Amino acid sequence: MLVGQSEGVEPMCPPGSEVLWRAGVDPAAQCDCSECGGDIGCQVGFGYGSNGTCPSYDTSSGCQPFSTALTGQFWMSFSLQVEPDAACDSPEPAEPDFRELAVGCRPNAETCEGGVCLLGRACISRPGDYAECPPAYPDRTLLHTSAIGSDLSCDTCGCGDEASGFFCTEATVALYDAPDCVGAPSSEPQLYSESDACGPYVDVKGFVAIEDIASVDIQIPAADCSSDSAFENASGDLVEVGPRTVCCSG
Repeated sequence: MLVGQSEGVEPMCPPGSEVLWRAGVDPAAQCDCSECGGDIGCQVGFGYGSNGTCPSYDTSSGCQPFSTALTGQFWMSFSLQVEPDAACDSPEPAEPDFRELAVGCRPNAETCEGGVCLLGRACISRPGDYAECPPAYPDRTLLHTSAIGSDLSCDTCGCGDEASGFFCTEATVALYDAPDCVGAPSSEPQLYSESDACGPYVDVKGFVAIEDIASVDIQIPAADCSSDSAFENASGDLVEVGPRTVCCSG
C-alpha cells in the first residue's frame, strides 16, 4: 500500500496500481473574492426651503419637483444613509476540502508477476484514530475522509472599499427649470457631502436659486464591491470526520 500527497491537487495512483482510499489533512472552505457583488442601498433625503431654513423634506430619489411658498433664497439639505451589509454581498464559500490530499494505492498483481512491484515506500492503514504504529511502520499520519462546515462565511474577502463611495458619502445635485429634468440644468451640477446641511445652491451666474426652480436630479455614486484579494479561506467551524490512521516505513 502506498500514500501519495499533493497540496491543492488530488493525487492519482500511478499506472499499474489501484485506489484503496482517499483522505486528507488541514481542511478549508475557500472563498472566491472576485465574486463580491450586490447593489448599492443608499437612502437619500433632501430638505428644502427658503430664507435659511429647510422645513420641507423629501426622500424620493431621481427627478423630484418641489417649491417654496416664500420668495428669496432657495436652500436645500440632505442626508445619506446606507447599511454596509446591504450594499456589497460576500460570495458563498465552496464546500470544505483538504489543503493536502492523500491516496492509498495497491500495486496490481498482474503488473508485478515474476518479481516484487514497489512504487514507493510501503504503508499500512486502517479506519479510526490509533495513537501507535507497528515498529516496522513508525511514520504515523492521521487523515480524514471528509470535513463538515458550520456557520461558514466569506466575510474574510473584505468586499467593498470605503474610498470608492461604498458608504455613499456624497451626492451630485442639479436643479432644472423643467419638471421632468430635461435639458441642461440651471447651473453646473454641484457635489455635496453629508456635512453640507441646509446650504444655498448657487446658479451659473453666482446667484442663489429661488423658488421658480421646479425640480432636482439626484445621483449617487455606485458602490465598488470588489475585493483586494482573489481567494480567502472562509471563517467558521470545520469538523473532520472519517479518521484513518496511516503508518509508513521510514
